[in-house]
Amino acid sequence: MTDEARREAAAVTDASVASATVARAAAAGARFSDLARTTIARLPAPGAMIGVVVPLGILLFWEVAVRAGWIGGRLTPPPSRIFETIVALAASGELGLHIGATLSRVAAGFAIGAVAGTLAGALTGASPLLRRLLDPMLQALRAIPSIAWVPLFILWLGIFESSKIALIATGVFFPVYLGVMGAVMSVDRKI
Repeated sequence: MTDEARREAAAVTDASVASATVARAAAAGARFSDLARTTIARLPAPGAMIGVVVPLGILLFWEVAVRAGWIGGRLTPPPSRIFETIVALAASGELGLHIGATLSRVAAGFAIGAVAGTLAGALTGASPLLRRLLDPMLQALRAIPSIAWVPLFILWLGIFESSKIALIATGVFFPVYLGVMGAVMSVDRKI
């Protein structure tokens, strides 16, 4: 093999090595580009954090207003004291007890309201006679704000658990009732 042939063979080999290296780099760059694109897609949009500014500003103003004496801290303690109390309740184990009591109230009220709303909605949706009898009264009761039920439930059921569960059940009943009644009424009767 002549020197010129050796140089041509070396140039071809160098070119193929260089093109293979470029191809590997391009593939790695494409993988990096895909990774960068998916990572950037998961980041929140620049304007998404703007919704946090107002609540944080209110909390900051509240803290400063109480510490400066503009607002009495007895009825509206500053956020720092609220956080300290939450930490102390969690450390003592009382927080879990209170959360459990609240969740059991919510579960009981939700179950009662959902069952009653489902039954009433199914009956009034299926029967035109029951709809004419019950729906006007239920629609009138639905117009009463939840806060207006509080004194009535306390008067009727006392201040303990039953009045709280009844208030939650009332809040759940009407949306479930309306949804089930509308769903049953929209079912094709020919099926």
